[in-house]
Amino acid sequence: LCPGSARSCTINGGSGTGFATAAASNPALPAAVPITFTPPAGQGTARIRLVVTTTGSGRQLYTDSLELAFAGAASALRAGDRLPLLHHRATADDDRDVIELEVEARDTAGNAAALPSATARVLDADGEVVNQGFLIERLCAAGASKCKYRITATAPAAAPLASGRYSLEVRAGALRLAAPFGVAGPAAELDTVPDGPPLLGRQLRIRVDASDADGNPVADGTQIRVRATAADGDSPLQLASPASDSAREQTALLTVQNGAATAAFVTAAQGLAIVAFDALDGSRTAASAVQLIDARDAPAPGQPAPLAEPGSPAAHLADGAGRPADPAAARGLAVWSPPPDAMTATAADLFDELPGAQALLLWNGRRWIRYALDAQGNPIPGSANFPLHPQDLLFIAR
Repeated sequence: LCPGSARSCTINGGSGTGFATAAASNPALPAAVPITFTPPAGQGTARIRLVVTTTGSGRQLYTDSLELAFAGAASALRAGDRLPLLHHRATADDDRDVIELEVEARDTAGNAAALPSATARVLDADGEVVNQGFLIERLCAAGASKCKYRITATAPAAAPLASGRYSLEVRAGALRLAAPFGVAGPAAELDTVPDGPPLLGRQLRIRVDASDADGNPVADGTQIRVRATAADGDSPLQLASPASDSAREQTALLTVQNGAATAAFVTAAQGLAIVAFDALDGSRTAASAVQLIDARDAPAPGQPAPLAEPGSPAAHLADGAGRPADPAAARGLAVWSPPPDAMTATAADLFDELPGAQALLLWNGRRWIRYALDAQGNPIPGSANFPLHPQDLLFIAR
Protein backbone atom coordinates (compact mmCIF):
# COMPACT_ATOMS: atom_id res chain seq x y z
CA LEU A 1 0.00 0.00 0.00
CA CYS A 2 1.59 3.26 -1.15
CA PRO A 3 0.29 6.63 0.06
CA GLY A 4 -0.51 8.90 -2.86
CA SER A 5 1.10 11.91 -1.22
CA ALA A 6 4.52 10.24 -0.80
CA ARG A 7 7.39 11.20 -3.07
CA SER A 8 8.63 7.63 -3.36
CA CYS A 9 7.55 4.13 -2.49
CA THR A 10 9.70 1.05 -2.07
CA ILE A 11 8.37 -2.47 -2.46
CA ASN A 12 10.08 -5.82 -2.03
CA GLY A 13 9.95 -8.06 -5.08
CA GLY A 14 9.37 -11.07 -2.87
CA SER A 15 6.45 -9.55 -0.99
CA GLY A 16 3.13 -10.96 -2.16
CA THR A 17 4.75 -12.81 -5.09
CA GLY A 18 6.52 -16.07 -5.75
CA PHE A 19 9.86 -14.27 -5.89
CA ALA A 20 11.02 -15.40 -2.46
CA THR A 21 10.24 -19.02 -3.36
CA ALA A 22 12.05 -18.68 -6.68
CA ALA A 23 15.08 -17.06 -5.00
CA ALA A 24 15.34 -19.96 -2.55
CA SER A 25 15.70 -22.46 -5.42
CA ASN A 26 17.82 -20.30 -7.79
CA PRO A 27 21.18 -19.12 -6.38
CA ALA A 28 21.45 -16.55 -9.19
CA LEU A 29 18.53 -14.61 -7.77
CA PRO A 30 19.07 -12.23 -4.86
CA ALA A 31 16.93 -12.62 -1.76
CA ALA A 32 14.99 -9.46 -2.62
CA VAL A 33 14.72 -6.81 -5.29
CA PRO A 34 13.77 -3.36 -3.97
CA ILE A 35 11.97 -1.14 -6.47
CA THR A 36 11.85 2.60 -5.94
CA PHE A 37 9.62 4.91 -7.97
CA THR A 38 7.62 8.08 -7.65
CA PRO A 39 3.92 7.28 -7.18
CA PRO A 40 1.16 9.38 -8.68
CA ALA A 41 -0.20 12.35 -6.78
CA GLY A 42 -3.71 10.84 -6.61
CA GLN A 43 -5.15 7.56 -5.42
CA GLY A 44 -5.74 4.51 -7.61
CA THR A 45 -4.16 1.23 -8.66
CA ALA A 46 -1.30 0.34 -11.01
CA ARG A 47 0.02 -2.93 -12.40
CA ILE A 48 3.79 -3.36 -12.65
CA ARG A 49 5.58 -5.99 -14.69
CA LEU A 50 8.64 -7.23 -12.78
CA VAL A 51 11.42 -8.81 -14.88
CA VAL A 52 14.75 -9.85 -13.32
CA THR A 53 17.61 -10.47 -15.76
CA THR A 54 21.33 -11.10 -15.46
CA THR A 55 23.68 -8.21 -16.23
CA GLY A 56 25.54 -8.53 -19.49
CA SER A 57 23.76 -11.49 -21.11
CA GLY A 58 20.31 -10.25 -20.15
CA ARG A 59 19.15 -13.79 -19.42
CA GLN A 60 15.70 -13.66 -17.82
CA LEU A 61 15.68 -15.18 -14.33
CA TYR A 62 12.24 -14.25 -13.06
CA THR A 63 9.09 -12.47 -14.17
CA ASP A 64 5.95 -11.54 -12.29
CA SER A 65 3.13 -9.01 -12.16
CA LEU A 66 2.44 -6.78 -9.18
CA GLU A 67 -0.68 -4.72 -8.52
CA LEU A 68 -0.20 -1.73 -6.24
CA ALA A 69 -2.88 0.36 -4.57
CA PHE A 70 -2.10 4.04 -4.12
CA ALA A 71 -4.23 5.36 -1.27
CA GLY A 72 -5.30 8.90 -0.65
CA ALA A 73 -5.61 10.53 2.73
CA ALA A 74 -8.04 8.95 5.19
CA SER A 75 -11.56 10.32 4.70
CA ALA A 76 -13.57 7.94 6.90
CA LEU A 77 -13.16 5.69 9.93
CA ARG A 78 -14.95 2.36 10.23
CA ALA A 79 -15.46 -0.29 12.90
CA GLY A 80 -16.78 -3.85 12.88
CA ASP A 81 -20.46 -4.74 13.28
CA ARG A 82 -19.99 -7.00 16.30
CA LEU A 83 -21.07 -5.59 19.68
CA PRO A 84 -18.53 -6.91 22.22
CA LEU A 85 -19.50 -7.14 25.88
CA LEU A 86 -17.20 -6.06 28.70
CA HIS A 87 -17.56 -7.35 32.25
CA HIS A 88 -18.72 -4.72 34.75
CA ARG A 89 -15.59 -4.89 36.90
CA ALA A 90 -11.93 -5.83 36.83
CA THR A 91 -11.22 -9.56 37.11
CA ALA A 92 -7.93 -11.04 38.20
CA ASP A 93 -8.37 -14.65 37.10
CA ASP A 94 -9.89 -14.33 33.59
CA ASP A 95 -10.10 -11.90 30.67
CA ARG A 96 -13.79 -10.97 30.83
CA ASP A 97 -12.66 -7.44 31.68
CA VAL A 98 -10.89 -6.93 28.32
CA ILE A 99 -12.32 -6.37 24.84
CA GLU A 100 -10.76 -5.18 21.57
CA LEU A 101 -12.36 -2.97 18.92
CA GLU A 102 -10.82 -2.72 15.44
CA VAL A 103 -10.89 0.62 13.66
CA GLU A 104 -9.81 1.11 10.03
CA ALA A 105 -9.33 4.12 7.80
CA ARG A 106 -10.53 4.47 4.18
CA ASP A 107 -9.94 7.08 1.50
CA THR A 108 -12.67 8.59 -0.68
CA ALA A 109 -12.41 5.67 -3.13
CA GLY A 110 -12.89 3.09 -0.39
CA ASN A 111 -9.24 1.97 -0.38
CA ALA A 112 -7.48 1.24 2.89
CA ALA A 113 -5.61 4.37 4.01
CA ALA A 114 -3.07 5.08 6.70
CA LEU A 115 -4.81 5.66 10.03
CA PRO A 116 -3.74 9.08 11.33
CA SER A 117 -2.88 9.74 14.94
CA ALA A 118 -6.06 9.91 16.96
CA THR A 119 -7.49 10.40 20.42
CA ALA A 120 -9.91 7.94 22.02
CA ARG A 121 -12.33 8.13 24.91
CA VAL A 122 -15.38 6.26 26.25
CA LEU A 123 -18.88 7.75 26.07
CA ASP A 124 -22.01 6.51 27.86
CA ALA A 125 -25.41 5.98 26.23
CA ASP A 126 -26.17 9.72 26.60
CA GLY A 127 -22.93 10.74 24.89
CA GLU A 128 -21.30 11.90 28.12
CA VAL A 129 -17.59 11.24 28.65
CA VAL A 130 -16.78 8.48 31.16
CA ASN A 131 -13.49 9.38 32.85
CA GLN A 132 -13.15 6.45 35.26
CA GLY A 133 -13.42 2.68 35.09
CA PHE A 134 -11.82 2.16 31.65
CA LEU A 135 -8.25 1.86 30.34
CA ILE A 136 -7.79 2.43 26.57
CA GLU A 137 -4.73 1.20 24.64
CA ARG A 138 -4.01 1.66 20.91
CA LEU A 139 -2.34 -1.40 19.36
CA CYS A 140 -0.95 -0.76 15.88
CA ALA A 141 2.15 0.39 14.05
CA ALA A 142 2.49 3.91 12.67
CA GLY A 143 1.00 4.19 9.18
CA ALA A 144 -1.15 1.06 9.51
CA SER A 145 -4.65 1.18 8.00
CA LYS A 146 -6.17 -0.89 10.82
CA CYS A 147 -5.74 -0.43 14.52
CA LYS A 148 -7.03 -2.32 17.54
CA TYR A 149 -8.14 -0.43 20.61
CA ARG A 150 -8.01 -2.52 23.78
CA ILE A 151 -10.49 -1.50 26.49
CA THR A 152 -9.96 -2.85 30.00
CA ALA A 153 -12.46 -2.49 32.83
CA THR A 154 -10.60 -1.16 35.85
CA ALA A 155 -13.59 -0.61 38.14
CA PRO A 156 -13.34 -2.53 41.45
CA ALA A 157 -16.03 -4.91 42.71
CA ALA A 158 -17.08 -2.32 45.28
CA ALA A 159 -17.84 0.27 42.58
CA PRO A 160 -18.62 -1.64 39.36
CA LEU A 161 -19.45 -0.06 36.02
CA ALA A 162 -23.11 0.50 35.23
CA SER A 163 -24.35 -2.07 32.73
CA GLY A 164 -25.65 -0.88 29.39
CA ARG A 165 -24.49 0.53 26.08
CA TYR A 166 -21.29 2.56 25.66
CA SER A 167 -19.16 3.67 22.73
CA LEU A 168 -15.48 4.23 22.00
CA GLU A 169 -15.11 7.64 20.37
CA VAL A 170 -12.07 7.92 18.07
CA ARG A 171 -11.16 11.35 16.69
CA ALA A 172 -8.49 12.03 14.05
CA GLY A 173 -8.64 15.65 12.96
CA ALA A 174 -12.04 16.17 11.37
CA LEU A 175 -12.74 12.42 11.33
CA ARG A 176 -14.85 10.90 14.09
CA LEU A 177 -16.09 7.39 14.86
CA ALA A 178 -18.22 6.08 17.73
CA ALA A 179 -17.73 2.30 17.93
CA PRO A 180 -20.40 0.74 20.20
CA PHE A 181 -19.77 -1.83 22.92
CA GLY A 182 -21.69 -3.04 25.94
CA VAL A 183 -21.02 -3.48 29.63
CA ALA A 184 -22.69 -6.56 31.09
CA GLY A 185 -23.66 -6.87 34.71
CA PRO A 186 -23.44 -10.11 36.71
CA ALA A 187 -25.80 -12.92 35.77
CA ALA A 188 -29.24 -12.32 37.22
CA GLU A 189 -31.32 -14.86 35.29
CA LEU A 190 -30.66 -18.30 33.80
CA ASP A 191 -33.01 -19.95 31.30
CA THR A 192 -32.55 -23.64 30.48
CA VAL A 193 -33.63 -25.33 27.24
CA PRO A 194 -33.27 -29.13 26.70
CA ASP A 195 -32.96 -30.17 23.06
CA GLY A 196 -35.46 -33.03 23.30
CA PRO A 197 -36.81 -35.89 25.43
CA PRO A 198 -34.32 -38.26 27.11
CA LEU A 199 -33.57 -41.54 25.31
CA LEU A 200 -31.61 -44.32 26.99
CA GLY A 201 -28.04 -44.40 25.73
CA ARG A 202 -28.47 -41.20 23.73
CA GLN A 203 -27.12 -37.72 24.27
CA LEU A 204 -29.27 -34.95 25.73
CA ARG A 205 -28.05 -31.35 25.46
CA ILE A 206 -29.24 -28.58 27.78
CA ARG A 207 -28.51 -24.97 26.79
CA VAL A 208 -28.49 -22.31 29.48
CA ASP A 209 -28.96 -18.66 28.50
CA ALA A 210 -27.46 -16.19 30.97
CA SER A 211 -28.52 -12.53 31.19
CA ASP A 212 -28.00 -9.65 33.60
CA ALA A 213 -30.68 -7.67 35.43
CA ASP A 214 -31.37 -5.55 32.32
CA GLY A 215 -31.83 -8.60 30.10
CA ASN A 216 -28.45 -8.19 28.36
CA PRO A 217 -26.28 -11.29 27.76
CA VAL A 218 -23.50 -11.68 30.30
CA ALA A 219 -19.89 -11.26 29.23
CA ASP A 220 -18.11 -14.06 27.39
CA GLY A 221 -16.08 -16.16 29.80
CA THR A 222 -18.66 -16.12 32.61
CA GLN A 223 -18.61 -19.51 34.30
CA ILE A 224 -21.63 -21.62 35.19
CA ARG A 225 -21.43 -24.62 37.48
CA VAL A 226 -23.66 -27.51 36.35
CA ARG A 227 -24.52 -30.46 38.61
CA ALA A 228 -26.78 -33.42 37.88
CA THR A 229 -28.28 -35.38 40.78
CA ALA A 230 -31.31 -37.57 41.49
CA ALA A 231 -33.97 -37.64 44.17
CA ASP A 232 -32.33 -40.83 45.42
CA GLY A 233 -29.37 -42.82 44.17
CA ASP A 234 -27.17 -41.94 41.22
CA SER A 235 -28.20 -39.45 38.57
CA PRO A 236 -29.64 -41.06 35.42
CA LEU A 237 -27.81 -38.35 33.43
CA GLN A 238 -24.05 -38.68 33.04
CA LEU A 239 -22.02 -35.68 31.85
CA ALA A 240 -20.52 -36.17 28.39
CA SER A 241 -19.26 -32.65 27.63
CA PRO A 242 -17.61 -31.11 29.50
CA ALA A 243 -16.33 -34.08 31.45
CA SER A 244 -17.34 -34.31 35.09
CA ASP A 245 -14.94 -32.87 37.65
CA SER A 246 -15.63 -35.78 39.98
CA ALA A 247 -16.07 -39.51 39.51
CA ARG A 248 -18.71 -39.51 42.26
CA GLU A 249 -20.66 -36.41 41.27
CA GLN A 250 -21.85 -35.28 37.84
CA THR A 251 -20.56 -31.71 38.02
CA ALA A 252 -18.53 -29.44 35.73
CA LEU A 253 -17.88 -25.81 34.79
CA LEU A 254 -19.39 -24.31 31.64
CA THR A 255 -18.05 -21.18 29.93
CA VAL A 256 -20.48 -18.69 28.42
CA GLN A 257 -20.02 -17.61 24.80
CA ASN A 258 -22.45 -15.21 23.13
CA GLY A 259 -24.70 -15.29 26.17
CA ALA A 260 -25.11 -19.07 26.42
CA ALA A 261 -23.41 -22.30 27.41
CA THR A 262 -24.34 -25.94 26.76
CA ALA A 263 -23.90 -29.13 28.76
CA ALA A 264 -24.22 -32.52 27.08
CA PHE A 265 -25.39 -35.59 29.02
CA VAL A 266 -25.94 -39.24 28.26
CA THR A 267 -29.12 -40.82 29.63
CA ALA A 268 -27.56 -43.83 31.36
CA ALA A 269 -30.62 -45.07 33.26
CA GLN A 270 -34.26 -44.41 33.88
CA GLY A 271 -35.14 -42.00 36.67
CA LEU A 272 -35.82 -38.38 37.57
CA ALA A 273 -32.76 -36.16 37.14
CA ILE A 274 -32.28 -32.78 38.81
CA VAL A 275 -29.86 -30.56 36.87
CA ALA A 276 -28.77 -27.43 38.74
CA PHE A 277 -27.01 -24.45 37.13
CA ASP A 278 -25.18 -21.79 39.18
CA ALA A 279 -23.68 -18.70 37.51
CA LEU A 280 -20.51 -17.65 39.32
CA ASP A 281 -19.26 -14.11 39.92
CA GLY A 282 -15.96 -14.46 41.67
CA SER A 283 -16.52 -16.46 44.85
CA ARG A 284 -20.28 -15.92 44.96
CA THR A 285 -23.23 -17.42 43.10
CA ALA A 286 -24.94 -14.69 41.08
CA ALA A 287 -27.92 -16.66 39.71
CA SER A 288 -29.29 -20.20 39.74
CA ALA A 289 -31.71 -22.37 37.80
CA VAL A 290 -32.93 -25.97 38.03
CA GLN A 291 -34.05 -28.19 35.15
CA LEU A 292 -35.94 -31.42 35.90
CA ILE A 293 -35.41 -34.19 33.33
CA ASP A 294 -38.01 -36.93 33.64
CA ALA A 295 -36.29 -40.04 32.32
CA ARG A 296 -38.45 -42.49 34.31
CA ASP A 297 -40.11 -43.70 31.11
CA ALA A 298 -37.20 -43.02 28.76
CA PRO A 299 -37.43 -45.56 25.92
CA ALA A 300 -34.55 -47.89 25.24
CA PRO A 301 -32.53 -47.48 22.01
CA GLY A 302 -34.59 -48.60 19.06
CA GLN A 303 -37.92 -47.87 20.74
CA PRO A 304 -39.81 -44.82 19.49
CA ALA A 305 -39.99 -41.82 21.79
CA PRO A 306 -43.47 -40.57 22.67
CA LEU A 307 -44.59 -37.83 20.29
CA ALA A 308 -46.24 -35.84 23.09
CA GLU A 309 -46.29 -35.72 26.87
CA PRO A 310 -48.53 -38.58 28.06
CA GLY A 311 -51.93 -37.28 29.14
CA SER A 312 -51.53 -33.93 27.37
CA PRO A 313 -54.11 -32.79 24.77
CA ALA A 314 -51.58 -33.31 21.96
CA ALA A 315 -51.10 -36.95 23.04
CA HIS A 316 -54.63 -37.68 21.73
CA LEU A 317 -54.02 -36.12 18.31
CA ALA A 318 -54.10 -38.41 15.26
CA ASP A 319 -53.40 -37.62 11.63
CA GLY A 320 -55.84 -38.17 8.77
CA ALA A 321 -54.87 -41.86 8.62
CA GLY A 322 -55.52 -42.41 12.33
CA ARG A 323 -51.82 -42.62 13.30
CA PRO A 324 -50.42 -40.72 16.32
CA ALA A 325 -49.45 -37.25 15.16
CA ASP A 326 -46.23 -35.40 15.97
CA PRO A 327 -47.30 -32.06 17.52
CA ALA A 328 -44.20 -30.33 16.15
CA ALA A 329 -44.87 -31.38 12.55
CA ALA A 330 -48.58 -32.18 12.24
CA ARG A 331 -50.36 -30.21 9.52
CA GLY A 332 -53.58 -30.48 7.60
CA LEU A 333 -56.45 -32.74 8.70
CA ALA A 334 -56.28 -34.30 12.17
CA VAL A 335 -58.63 -36.00 14.63
CA TRP A 336 -58.78 -35.59 18.39
CA SER A 337 -59.27 -39.08 19.85
CA PRO A 338 -58.98 -39.08 23.64
CA PRO A 339 -59.87 -42.07 25.85
CA PRO A 340 -63.17 -41.89 27.77
CA ASP A 341 -61.48 -40.86 31.00
CA ALA A 342 -59.37 -38.06 29.48
CA MET A 343 -59.64 -34.58 30.89
CA THR A 344 -61.56 -31.98 28.92
CA ALA A 345 -59.54 -29.57 26.79
CA THR A 346 -60.00 -26.50 24.62
CA ALA A 347 -58.48 -25.20 21.40
CA ALA A 348 -56.08 -23.04 23.43
CA ASP A 349 -54.84 -26.09 25.38
CA LEU A 350 -54.07 -28.00 22.20
CA PHE A 351 -52.71 -25.00 20.28
CA ASP A 352 -50.11 -24.39 23.02
CA GLU A 353 -48.67 -27.84 22.23
CA LEU A 354 -48.41 -27.29 18.46
CA PRO A 355 -45.12 -25.32 18.02
CA GLY A 356 -45.03 -23.36 14.79
CA ALA A 357 -48.77 -23.71 14.06
CA GLN A 358 -50.47 -20.59 12.69
CA ALA A 359 -54.08 -21.64 13.31
CA LEU A 360 -56.22 -24.52 14.60
CA LEU A 361 -59.60 -25.03 12.91
CA LEU A 362 -62.64 -27.16 13.90
CA TRP A 363 -65.25 -28.46 11.45
CA ASN A 364 -68.66 -28.19 13.17
CA GLY A 365 -70.60 -29.82 10.34
CA ARG A 366 -71.37 -26.55 8.56
CA ARG A 367 -68.24 -24.42 8.64
CA TRP A 368 -64.71 -24.17 9.99
CA ILE A 369 -64.23 -22.41 13.34
CA ARG A 370 -60.77 -20.87 13.74
CA TYR A 371 -58.49 -20.35 16.75
CA ALA A 372 -55.32 -18.30 16.18
CA LEU A 373 -53.06 -15.84 18.00
CA ASP A 374 -51.25 -12.69 16.86
CA ALA A 375 -47.52 -12.06 17.26
CA GLN A 376 -48.03 -10.89 20.84
CA GLY A 377 -49.89 -14.08 21.79
CA ASN A 378 -53.36 -12.54 21.86
CA PRO A 379 -56.36 -14.10 20.08
CA ILE A 380 -56.95 -12.49 16.71
CA PRO A 381 -60.37 -10.90 16.00
CA GLY A 382 -62.95 -13.63 15.35
CA SER A 383 -60.85 -16.31 17.07
CA ALA A 384 -62.89 -18.80 19.13
CA ASN A 385 -61.48 -20.94 21.94
CA PHE A 386 -63.78 -23.88 21.16
CA PRO A 387 -64.02 -26.96 23.43
CA LEU A 388 -62.64 -30.24 22.12
CA HIS A 389 -64.80 -33.36 21.91
CA PRO A 390 -63.88 -36.95 21.00
CA GLN A 391 -63.53 -37.51 17.24
CA ASP A 392 -63.53 -33.79 16.44
CA LEU A 393 -62.27 -33.13 12.90
CA LEU A 394 -59.50 -30.53 13.03
CA PHE A 395 -57.26 -28.75 10.55
CA ILE A 396 -53.76 -27.56 11.60
CA ALA A 397 -52.44 -24.64 9.51
CA ARG A 398 -48.66 -23.99 9.38
